[in-house]
Amino acid sequence: MKRLRTLTAFLAATAILSVGGCANTATPQSNGGNEESDKLTLYWMSESKPKNISYFNRLLEEKGYDFQVEFLCVENTDNNYEFVETAQEYREKQTPVDILEPGYVWIENYRRPYLEFAKGGMYLPLNDYLNTEDGKKVWDVCEERVWDRLNIDGSYYAIPKNHLYARPSAIVYRSDLAEQYSIDPQVFQKDISEWEPALRTIQQKVQAEGFYAMECPYDFSTFLGRYNYTEPYELGVGIVADESTDVREVINFYETEAAEHLWSTVRSYIDKGYMPETCHEQNTRYFSFGSLLMTDSQAQENASDFGGGTWKSEIYTGDIYMNGANEANVLGIASWSAHPEETFELITAVMTDAELSNALVWGELETDYIEMNGRRYLTNGGYPPDFGANYMLIEPMPTEPVEKKELYPQLMKRAITPKTADFHFDGTAVKDEIDAVSKVYNDLGSKGIFLQTLDEVNQQMKNAGIDRIIDEYNRQLAQWDQEQAQK
Repeated sequence: MKRLRTLTAFLAATAILSVGGCANTATPQSNGGNEESDKLTLYWMSESKPKNISYFNRLLEEKGYDFQVEFLCVENTDNNYEFVETAQEYREKQTPVDILEPGYVWIENYRRPYLEFAKGGMYLPLNDYLNTEDGKKVWDVCEERVWDRLNIDGSYYAIPKNHLYARPSAIVYRSDLAEQYSIDPQVFQKDISEWEPALRTIQQKVQAEGFYAMECPYDFSTFLGRYNYTEPYELGVGIVADESTDVREVINFYETEAAEHLWSTVRSYIDKGYMPETCHEQNTRYFSFGSLLMTDSQAQENASDFGGGTWKSEIYTGDIYMNGANEANVLGIASWSAHPEETFELITAVMTDAELSNALVWGELETDYIEMNGRRYLTNGGYPPDFGANYMLIEPMPTEPVEKKELYPQLMKRAITPKTADFHFDGTAVKDEIDAVSKVYNDLGSKGIFLQTLDEVNQQMKNAGIDRIIDEYNRQLAQWDQEQAQK
Protein backbone atom coordinates (compact mmCIF):
# COMPACT_ATOMS: atom_id res chain seq x y z
CA MET A 1 0.00 0.00 0.00
CA LYS A 2 1.13 3.56 -0.45
CA ARG A 3 2.49 5.15 2.68
CA LEU A 4 1.20 8.65 3.34
CA ARG A 5 3.93 11.20 3.93
CA THR A 6 4.30 14.71 5.25
CA LEU A 7 4.58 17.37 2.57
CA THR A 8 8.33 17.78 2.61
CA ALA A 9 9.02 14.06 2.66
CA PHE A 10 6.46 13.47 -0.06
CA LEU A 11 8.21 15.95 -2.32
CA ALA A 12 11.53 14.22 -1.74
CA ALA A 13 10.18 10.71 -2.25
CA THR A 14 8.21 11.45 -5.39
CA ALA A 15 11.15 13.30 -6.91
CA ILE A 16 13.39 10.29 -6.34
CA LEU A 17 10.94 7.71 -7.63
CA SER A 18 9.44 9.53 -10.57
CA VAL A 19 12.47 10.18 -12.74
CA GLY A 20 14.55 7.82 -14.84
CA GLY A 21 11.51 6.48 -16.70
CA CYS A 22 11.30 4.13 -19.64
CA ALA A 23 11.88 6.34 -22.66
CA ASN A 24 14.19 4.91 -25.34
CA THR A 25 14.17 1.39 -23.95
CA ALA A 26 15.97 -1.44 -25.65
CA THR A 27 14.23 -3.96 -27.87
CA PRO A 28 15.44 -7.49 -27.05
CA GLN A 29 17.53 -8.96 -29.83
CA SER A 30 19.72 -11.96 -29.12
CA ASN A 31 22.26 -12.34 -26.36
CA GLY A 32 25.08 -12.52 -28.85
CA GLY A 33 25.68 -8.81 -29.41
CA ASN A 34 24.19 -6.26 -31.80
CA GLU A 35 25.00 -4.44 -35.00
CA GLU A 36 27.19 -1.86 -33.27
CA SER A 37 29.33 -4.26 -31.25
CA ASP A 38 30.53 -7.86 -31.25
CA LYS A 39 30.46 -7.91 -27.47
CA LEU A 40 28.05 -10.12 -25.59
CA THR A 41 24.91 -8.17 -24.69
CA LEU A 42 23.31 -8.78 -21.30
CA TYR A 43 19.74 -7.58 -20.88
CA TRP A 44 18.72 -5.96 -17.62
CA MET A 45 14.97 -5.77 -16.93
CA SER A 46 14.03 -2.92 -14.61
CA GLU A 47 11.41 -0.26 -13.93
CA SER A 48 13.93 2.48 -14.71
CA LYS A 49 17.06 2.92 -16.75
CA PRO A 50 20.47 4.47 -16.05
CA LYS A 51 21.17 8.11 -16.68
CA ASN A 52 23.79 7.36 -19.34
CA ILE A 53 23.89 3.79 -20.68
CA SER A 54 26.68 4.56 -23.16
CA TYR A 55 28.93 5.85 -20.38
CA PHE A 56 28.22 2.80 -18.23
CA ASN A 57 29.11 0.44 -21.08
CA ARG A 58 32.27 2.46 -21.80
CA LEU A 59 33.33 1.99 -18.19
CA LEU A 60 32.70 -1.76 -18.43
CA GLU A 61 34.97 -1.90 -21.47
CA GLU A 62 37.70 0.16 -19.80
CA LYS A 63 37.60 -2.18 -16.81
CA GLY A 64 38.11 -5.21 -19.06
CA TYR A 65 34.65 -6.78 -19.04
CA ASP A 66 33.70 -8.73 -22.16
CA PHE A 67 30.04 -7.73 -22.21
CA GLN A 68 27.82 -4.71 -22.54
CA VAL A 69 24.37 -4.02 -21.10
CA GLU A 70 21.05 -2.97 -22.53
CA PHE A 71 17.96 -2.22 -20.48
CA LEU A 72 14.44 -3.53 -20.84
CA CYS A 73 12.44 -0.90 -19.02
CA VAL A 74 8.82 -1.64 -18.11
CA GLU A 75 6.97 1.00 -16.11
CA ASN A 76 4.06 0.13 -13.84
CA THR A 77 1.07 2.33 -14.64
CA ASP A 78 -2.53 1.29 -14.05
CA ASN A 79 -2.49 -1.91 -12.02
CA ASN A 80 0.95 -1.69 -10.37
CA TYR A 81 1.63 -5.22 -11.58
CA GLU A 82 2.49 -4.73 -15.24
CA PHE A 83 6.22 -5.24 -14.66
CA VAL A 84 5.67 -8.70 -13.18
CA GLU A 85 3.21 -9.68 -15.90
CA THR A 86 5.64 -8.56 -18.61
CA ALA A 87 8.48 -10.56 -17.03
CA GLN A 88 6.28 -13.65 -17.02
CA GLU A 89 5.43 -13.04 -20.68
CA TYR A 90 9.14 -12.68 -21.53
CA ARG A 91 9.82 -16.03 -19.91
CA GLU A 92 7.04 -17.74 -21.84
CA LYS A 93 8.34 -16.31 -25.12
CA GLN A 94 11.99 -16.84 -24.11
CA THR A 95 12.68 -13.15 -24.69
CA PRO A 96 16.32 -12.55 -23.71
CA VAL A 97 16.55 -11.35 -20.10
CA ASP A 98 19.56 -11.76 -17.83
CA ILE A 99 19.23 -9.50 -14.77
CA LEU A 100 15.65 -9.49 -13.49
CA GLU A 101 14.33 -7.16 -10.81
CA PRO A 102 11.00 -8.05 -9.12
CA GLY A 103 9.45 -4.60 -9.55
CA TYR A 104 7.56 -2.54 -6.99
CA VAL A 105 4.00 -3.52 -6.09
CA TRP A 106 2.74 -0.85 -3.70
CA ILE A 107 -0.98 -1.59 -3.57
CA GLU A 108 -1.49 -5.33 -4.00
CA ASN A 109 0.20 -6.36 -0.78
CA TYR A 110 -1.09 -9.90 -1.04
CA ARG A 111 1.19 -10.37 -4.07
CA ARG A 112 4.93 -10.67 -3.36
CA PRO A 113 6.88 -10.49 -6.66
CA TYR A 114 10.15 -11.79 -5.21
CA LEU A 115 8.39 -14.74 -3.61
CA GLU A 116 6.41 -15.45 -6.77
CA PHE A 117 9.49 -15.21 -8.97
CA ALA A 118 11.47 -17.52 -6.68
CA LYS A 119 8.79 -20.18 -6.23
CA GLY A 120 7.51 -19.83 -9.79
CA GLY A 121 10.81 -20.65 -11.43
CA MET A 122 11.49 -17.11 -12.69
CA TYR A 123 14.74 -16.77 -10.75
CA LEU A 124 17.84 -18.92 -10.85
CA PRO A 125 18.94 -20.18 -7.40
CA LEU A 126 22.16 -18.40 -6.46
CA ASN A 127 23.60 -20.59 -3.70
CA ASP A 128 26.35 -22.06 -5.91
CA TYR A 129 27.29 -18.60 -7.17
CA LEU A 130 27.37 -17.16 -3.65
CA ASN A 131 29.88 -19.83 -2.63
CA THR A 132 32.39 -18.61 -5.23
CA GLU A 133 35.06 -15.97 -4.65
CA ASP A 134 32.90 -13.30 -6.31
CA GLY A 135 29.88 -14.53 -4.38
CA LYS A 136 31.62 -14.02 -1.06
CA LYS A 137 32.42 -10.44 -2.07
CA VAL A 138 28.75 -9.80 -2.78
CA TRP A 139 27.66 -11.53 0.43
CA ASP A 140 29.91 -9.31 2.53
CA VAL A 141 28.36 -6.15 1.06
CA CYS A 142 25.09 -6.59 2.99
CA GLU A 143 24.27 -7.47 6.56
CA GLU A 144 23.38 -11.12 7.06
CA ARG A 145 19.92 -10.29 8.40
CA VAL A 146 19.12 -8.60 5.08
CA TRP A 147 20.10 -11.83 3.35
CA ASP A 148 17.92 -13.78 5.78
CA ARG A 149 14.85 -12.09 4.37
CA LEU A 150 15.67 -13.47 0.91
CA ASN A 151 16.15 -17.03 2.15
CA ILE A 152 13.39 -19.27 0.81
CA ASP A 153 13.62 -22.90 1.93
CA GLY A 154 17.39 -22.62 2.18
CA SER A 155 17.95 -20.99 -1.20
CA TYR A 156 18.73 -17.42 -2.23
CA TYR A 157 17.30 -16.13 -5.49
CA ALA A 158 18.49 -12.52 -5.61
CA ILE A 159 21.15 -10.06 -4.45
CA PRO A 160 20.07 -7.20 -2.16
CA LYS A 161 20.86 -3.78 -3.62
CA ASN A 162 21.99 -2.71 -0.14
CA HIS A 163 19.34 -0.02 -0.01
CA LEU A 164 18.55 1.83 3.23
CA TYR A 165 16.27 -0.83 4.70
CA ALA A 166 16.16 0.98 8.03
CA ARG A 167 14.59 4.30 7.18
CA PRO A 168 13.95 6.55 10.17
CA SER A 169 12.03 9.78 10.28
CA ALA A 170 13.54 13.23 10.36
CA ILE A 171 12.62 15.97 12.79
CA VAL A 172 12.28 19.18 10.78
CA TYR A 173 12.22 22.31 12.93
CA ARG A 174 12.58 26.09 13.00
CA SER A 175 16.06 26.60 14.35
CA ASP A 176 15.63 30.38 14.54
CA LEU A 177 12.56 30.04 16.78
CA ALA A 178 14.24 27.34 18.86
CA GLU A 179 17.03 29.78 19.64
CA GLN A 180 14.72 32.75 20.10
CA TYR A 181 12.40 30.92 22.53
CA SER A 182 15.15 28.89 24.26
CA ILE A 183 13.65 25.58 23.11
CA ASP A 184 15.96 22.57 23.02
CA PRO A 185 14.91 20.54 19.93
CA GLN A 186 16.14 17.41 21.69
CA VAL A 187 12.93 17.44 23.72
CA PHE A 188 11.22 16.04 20.63
CA GLN A 189 13.45 12.99 20.80
CA LYS A 190 11.68 12.04 24.02
CA ASP A 191 8.31 10.37 24.47
CA ILE A 192 5.47 12.40 22.98
CA SER A 193 4.00 13.02 26.44
CA GLU A 194 7.10 15.08 27.33
CA TRP A 195 6.66 17.58 24.51
CA GLU A 196 3.97 19.71 26.13
CA PRO A 197 6.08 22.35 27.93
CA ALA A 198 7.95 23.16 24.73
CA LEU A 199 4.77 23.16 22.64
CA ARG A 200 3.03 25.45 25.12
CA THR A 201 5.91 27.94 24.99
CA ILE A 202 5.95 27.94 21.20
CA GLN A 203 2.19 28.25 20.91
CA GLN A 204 2.06 31.22 23.26
CA LYS A 205 4.54 32.99 20.98
CA VAL A 206 2.97 32.24 17.60
CA GLN A 207 -0.79 31.83 18.11
CA ALA A 208 -1.49 35.55 17.70
CA GLU A 209 -0.12 35.26 14.17
CA GLY A 210 -2.44 32.34 13.40
CA PHE A 211 0.22 29.65 13.51
CA TYR A 212 0.38 26.28 15.25
CA ALA A 213 3.36 24.99 17.19
CA MET A 214 3.51 21.58 15.53
CA GLU A 215 2.12 19.72 12.58
CA CYS A 216 -0.36 17.00 13.49
CA PRO A 217 1.32 13.58 13.21
CA TYR A 218 -0.36 11.95 10.23
CA ASP A 219 0.65 8.43 11.20
CA PHE A 220 1.73 6.34 14.16
CA SER A 221 4.42 4.21 12.45
CA THR A 222 7.12 6.78 13.29
CA PHE A 223 6.69 5.94 16.98
CA LEU A 224 6.30 2.15 16.82
CA GLY A 225 9.93 1.31 17.53
CA ARG A 226 9.89 3.43 20.69
CA TYR A 227 7.21 1.13 22.10
CA ASN A 228 8.92 -2.08 20.94
CA TYR A 229 6.54 -2.77 18.07
CA THR A 230 7.39 -3.55 14.46
CA GLU A 231 5.20 -3.96 11.39
CA PRO A 232 5.48 -7.17 9.34
CA TYR A 233 7.19 -6.62 6.01
CA GLU A 234 4.07 -7.48 4.03
CA LEU A 235 1.62 -5.25 5.93
CA GLY A 236 1.53 -1.76 7.35
CA VAL A 237 -1.97 -0.94 8.51
CA GLY A 238 -1.74 -1.32 12.28
CA ILE A 239 -0.84 -5.01 12.34
CA VAL A 240 2.25 -5.29 14.51
CA ALA A 241 4.51 -7.68 16.39
CA ASP A 242 5.45 -7.03 20.01
CA GLU A 243 9.25 -7.25 20.12
CA SER A 244 9.32 -7.22 23.93
CA THR A 245 8.01 -10.82 24.08
CA ASP A 246 9.15 -14.13 22.64
CA VAL A 247 5.72 -14.90 21.23
CA ARG A 248 5.75 -15.23 17.44
CA GLU A 249 2.49 -13.60 16.41
CA VAL A 250 1.02 -10.34 15.18
CA ILE A 251 -1.63 -8.29 16.96
CA ASN A 252 -3.91 -5.30 16.41
CA PHE A 253 -1.95 -2.17 17.36
CA TYR A 254 -5.17 -0.20 17.85
CA GLU A 255 -5.93 -2.41 20.87
CA THR A 256 -2.62 -1.81 22.68
CA GLU A 257 -1.77 0.50 25.57
CA ALA A 258 0.79 2.22 23.34
CA ALA A 259 -1.95 3.18 20.89
CA GLU A 260 -4.12 4.51 23.69
CA HIS A 261 -1.19 6.57 24.95
CA LEU A 262 -0.44 8.03 21.51
CA TRP A 263 -4.05 8.82 20.67
CA SER A 264 -4.89 10.42 23.99
CA THR A 265 -1.72 12.54 23.95
CA VAL A 266 -2.13 13.75 20.38
CA ARG A 267 -5.82 14.48 20.92
CA SER A 268 -4.98 16.54 24.00
CA TYR A 269 -2.47 18.58 22.00
CA ILE A 270 -5.06 19.22 19.29
CA ASP A 271 -7.63 20.24 21.91
CA LYS A 272 -5.14 22.66 23.48
CA GLY A 273 -4.45 24.28 20.11
CA TYR A 274 -0.86 23.12 19.72
CA MET A 275 -1.70 21.28 16.50
CA PRO A 276 -4.26 21.91 13.76
CA GLU A 277 -7.39 19.83 13.27
CA THR A 278 -6.10 18.64 9.89
CA CYS A 279 -2.66 17.33 9.03
CA HIS A 280 -0.39 18.82 6.35
CA GLU A 281 -1.48 22.24 7.62
CA GLN A 282 0.39 25.09 5.91
CA ASN A 283 0.40 27.39 8.92
CA THR A 284 2.47 25.10 11.11
CA ARG A 285 5.20 27.28 12.53
CA TYR A 286 7.69 25.09 14.29
CA PHE A 287 7.94 21.35 13.92
CA SER A 288 7.05 18.43 11.66
CA PHE A 289 8.12 14.89 10.81
CA GLY A 290 9.41 13.68 7.47
CA SER A 291 9.42 9.99 6.57
CA LEU A 292 12.78 10.26 4.81
CA LEU A 293 16.11 11.58 5.96
CA MET A 294 16.23 15.22 4.97
CA THR A 295 19.10 17.65 4.80
CA ASP A 296 19.03 21.16 6.17
CA SER A 297 18.99 22.49 2.62
CA GLN A 298 15.96 20.40 1.70
CA ALA A 299 14.11 21.51 4.83
CA GLN A 300 14.95 25.11 4.00
CA GLU A 301 13.74 24.73 0.41
CA ASN A 302 10.24 24.01 1.75
CA ALA A 303 10.31 26.75 4.38
CA SER A 304 7.77 28.87 2.54
CA ASP A 305 5.20 26.10 2.97
CA PHE A 306 5.56 26.30 6.75
CA GLY A 307 5.77 29.99 7.58
CA GLY A 308 9.28 30.84 6.37
CA GLY A 309 12.21 31.15 8.75
CA THR A 310 15.32 29.00 9.08
CA TRP A 311 14.71 25.26 9.12
CA LYS A 312 16.98 22.38 10.14
CA SER A 313 16.61 18.63 10.08
CA GLU A 314 17.91 15.85 12.27
CA ILE A 315 17.25 12.15 12.59
CA TYR A 316 14.52 11.08 14.97
CA THR A 317 16.39 8.75 17.32
CA GLY A 318 13.41 6.76 18.53
CA ASP A 319 14.08 3.08 17.91
CA ILE A 320 13.84 2.22 14.23
CA TYR A 321 13.35 -1.14 12.57
CA MET A 322 14.07 -2.75 9.24
CA ASN A 323 11.32 -2.07 6.72
CA GLY A 324 10.15 -4.25 3.85
CA ALA A 325 11.71 -2.47 0.91
CA ASN A 326 14.38 -5.12 0.47
CA GLU A 327 12.09 -7.49 -1.42
CA ALA A 328 11.78 -4.94 -4.21
CA ASN A 329 15.39 -3.76 -4.03
CA VAL A 330 17.07 -6.92 -5.31
CA LEU A 331 18.83 -8.18 -8.43
CA GLY A 332 18.17 -11.72 -9.62
CA ILE A 333 19.26 -13.81 -12.59
CA ALA A 334 16.42 -14.77 -14.94
CA SER A 335 16.04 -18.55 -15.00
CA TRP A 336 16.06 -18.51 -18.82
CA SER A 337 19.22 -16.40 -19.10
CA ALA A 338 21.62 -17.83 -21.65
CA HIS A 339 24.62 -16.37 -19.81
CA PRO A 340 24.14 -16.75 -16.03
CA GLU A 341 27.88 -16.73 -15.23
CA GLU A 342 28.46 -13.44 -17.01
CA THR A 343 25.29 -12.04 -15.45
CA PHE A 344 26.52 -12.86 -11.96
CA GLU A 345 29.85 -11.24 -12.88
CA LEU A 346 27.95 -8.07 -13.85
CA ILE A 347 25.97 -8.07 -10.59
CA THR A 348 29.20 -8.52 -8.62
CA ALA A 349 30.74 -5.61 -10.51
CA VAL A 350 27.95 -3.11 -9.81
CA MET A 351 27.65 -4.22 -6.17
CA THR A 352 31.36 -3.91 -5.36
CA ASP A 353 32.65 -1.18 -7.71
CA ALA A 354 31.72 2.34 -6.58
CA GLU A 355 32.51 3.83 -9.99
CA LEU A 356 30.10 1.46 -11.75
CA SER A 357 27.37 1.90 -9.15
CA ASN A 358 27.56 5.66 -9.44
CA ALA A 359 27.68 5.50 -13.24
CA LEU A 360 24.31 3.72 -13.23
CA VAL A 361 22.72 6.41 -11.09
CA TRP A 362 24.53 9.61 -12.02
CA GLY A 363 26.05 9.12 -15.44
CA GLU A 364 29.16 11.07 -16.42
CA LEU A 365 30.70 14.07 -14.66
CA GLU A 366 29.93 17.42 -16.33
CA THR A 367 27.82 15.73 -19.02
CA ASP A 368 25.12 14.46 -16.63
CA TYR A 369 25.97 15.86 -13.20
CA ILE A 370 28.16 18.28 -11.28
CA GLU A 371 29.64 18.05 -7.78
CA MET A 372 29.08 20.81 -5.24
CA ASN A 373 29.44 20.96 -1.44
CA GLY A 374 29.84 17.20 -1.10
CA ARG A 375 26.72 16.31 -3.10
CA ARG A 376 25.89 15.68 -6.73
CA TYR A 377 23.37 17.57 -8.85
CA LEU A 378 22.03 16.61 -12.28
CA THR A 379 22.92 19.15 -14.93
CA ASN A 380 19.31 19.25 -16.14
CA GLY A 381 17.83 19.43 -12.62
CA GLY A 382 15.66 16.96 -10.75
CA TYR A 383 16.88 13.77 -9.08
CA PRO A 384 18.49 10.63 -10.50
CA PRO A 385 16.58 7.33 -10.71
CA ASP A 386 16.41 5.15 -7.63
CA PHE A 387 18.29 2.56 -9.60
CA GLY A 388 19.67 -0.94 -9.13
CA ALA A 389 23.12 -0.58 -7.66
CA ASN A 390 24.84 -0.74 -4.29
CA TYR A 391 23.06 2.15 -2.60
CA MET A 392 25.74 2.49 0.07
CA LEU A 393 28.31 3.35 -2.62
CA ILE A 394 26.19 6.03 -4.27
CA GLU A 395 27.35 9.61 -3.79
CA PRO A 396 24.72 11.73 -1.98
CA MET A 397 22.08 13.60 -3.92
CA PRO A 398 20.84 17.07 -2.83
CA THR A 399 18.26 15.57 -0.45
CA GLU A 400 20.75 13.40 1.44
CA PRO A 401 23.30 14.07 4.17
CA VAL A 402 26.86 14.58 2.99
CA GLU A 403 27.92 11.91 5.49
CA LYS A 404 25.47 9.43 3.93
CA LYS A 405 28.01 6.64 3.40
CA GLU A 406 28.96 6.70 7.08
CA LEU A 407 25.51 7.45 8.46
CA TYR A 408 23.35 4.94 6.59
CA PRO A 409 25.33 1.83 7.59
CA GLN A 410 25.11 2.99 11.21
CA LEU A 411 21.33 3.23 10.91
CA MET A 412 21.21 -0.24 9.41
CA LYS A 413 23.21 -1.71 12.27
CA ARG A 414 21.10 -0.17 15.05
CA ALA A 415 17.73 -1.02 13.49
CA ILE A 416 15.55 -3.70 15.04
CA THR A 417 14.91 -6.76 12.88
CA PRO A 418 11.21 -7.72 13.13
CA LYS A 419 10.72 -11.11 14.72
CA THR A 420 8.66 -12.15 11.70
CA ALA A 421 11.36 -11.14 9.20
CA ASP A 422 12.18 -14.71 8.18
CA PHE A 423 8.56 -15.52 7.33
CA HIS A 424 6.91 -14.80 3.96
CA PHE A 425 3.17 -14.20 4.25
CA ASP A 426 0.85 -15.15 1.39
CA GLY A 427 -2.08 -12.77 1.57
CA THR A 428 -4.06 -14.23 -1.31
CA ALA A 429 -6.70 -15.78 0.97
CA VAL A 430 -7.48 -12.41 2.56
CA LYS A 431 -6.78 -10.12 -0.38
CA ASP A 432 -10.23 -8.50 -0.18
CA GLU A 433 -9.69 -7.72 3.49
CA ILE A 434 -6.22 -6.32 2.79
CA ASP A 435 -7.64 -4.07 0.11
CA ALA A 436 -10.44 -2.90 2.41
CA VAL A 437 -8.18 -2.26 5.40
CA SER A 438 -5.64 -0.47 3.20
CA LYS A 439 -8.37 1.81 1.88
CA VAL A 440 -9.57 2.68 5.39
CA TYR A 441 -5.99 3.32 6.50
CA ASN A 442 -5.19 5.59 3.57
CA ASP A 443 -8.53 7.43 3.80
CA LEU A 444 -7.94 8.13 7.49
CA GLY A 445 -4.33 9.10 6.94
CA SER A 446 -5.07 11.56 4.15
CA LYS A 447 -6.08 14.09 6.81
CA GLY A 448 -4.61 12.49 9.89
CA ILE A 449 -5.43 9.22 11.54
CA PHE A 450 -5.38 10.84 14.99
CA LEU A 451 -8.32 13.05 14.12
CA GLN A 452 -10.61 10.05 14.70
CA THR A 453 -10.93 8.57 18.17
CA LEU A 454 -9.02 5.36 18.70
CA ASP A 455 -12.26 3.40 19.12
CA GLU A 456 -13.56 4.80 15.82
CA VAL A 457 -10.39 3.86 13.98
CA ASN A 458 -10.34 0.38 15.49
CA GLN A 459 -14.00 -0.25 14.62
CA GLN A 460 -13.47 0.84 11.00
CA MET A 461 -10.49 -1.49 10.76
CA LYS A 462 -12.49 -4.36 12.24
CA ASN A 463 -15.34 -3.72 9.82
CA ALA A 464 -12.82 -3.88 6.98
CA GLY A 465 -11.42 -7.22 8.16
CA ILE A 466 -8.24 -6.57 10.14
CA ASP A 467 -8.98 -9.47 12.52
CA ARG A 468 -9.29 -11.92 9.62
CA ILE A 469 -5.93 -10.77 8.26
CA ILE A 470 -4.31 -11.21 11.68
CA ASP A 471 -5.81 -14.70 12.10
CA GLU A 472 -4.61 -15.79 8.66
CA TYR A 473 -1.15 -14.34 9.22
CA ASN A 474 -0.76 -16.09 12.57
CA ARG A 475 -2.11 -19.37 11.15
CA GLN A 476 0.47 -19.36 8.36
CA LEU A 477 3.24 -18.25 10.72
CA ALA A 478 2.51 -21.06 13.21
CA GLN A 479 2.40 -23.63 10.42
CA TRP A 480 5.67 -22.35 8.97
CA ASP A 481 7.37 -22.39 12.38
CA GLN A 482 6.24 -25.97 12.90
CA GLU A 483 7.62 -26.99 9.52
CA GLN A 484 10.96 -25.35 10.29
CA ALA A 485 11.18 -27.11 13.65
CA GLN A 486 10.75 -30.47 11.95
CA LYS A 487 13.62 -29.90 9.51
